[in-house]
Amino acid sequence: MTHKKNPSYISDKVHDMIEVPENIQPIIDTEEFQRLRYLKQLGATDYVFPGATHTRFEHSLGVMHLSRKVILHLKDRQPNLKITENEIFCVSAAGLLHDLGHGPFSHVFDHQFVCMNILCIYTSLCLISCVFMFFMNIQTIFGIDAVDARW
Repeated sequence: MTHKKNPSYISDKVHDMIEVPENIQPIIDTEEFQRLRYLKQLGATDYVFPGATHTRFEHSLGVMHLSRKVILHLKDRQPNLKITENEIFCVSAAGLLHDLGHGPFSHVFDHQFVCMNILCIYTSLCLISCVFMFFMNIQTIFGIDAVDARW
């Protein structure tokens, strides 16, 4: 198994307790990731089913958890792959960040944006700027030089 420094845990209604590695916590703490708390994973479903209130924040934590379980399983079962701690971090971070650029209401209005080119371009630019600001914050948090951001 991997070396665990000081993980924290988040209670989750699907996965029970999710282990959050020390090197993932600063990503979760960013403003850009925290905004996912206010975006619905299931779009407008909760208008029909009031209990369907899953957010992109919860979903992303679950994807990080499952991604991490898979890579740790591979590391344990296939040592010949020589999976490194950096690769475990990258897979975990990729799972965590896969929805970072999402706007509100899931994919409910995707077909509307395709027809409205100006709105689609504006929305894309807003989401790109959000992702760009996130990576600028990550460089600051982890002390990564912009030129050396190879992870």
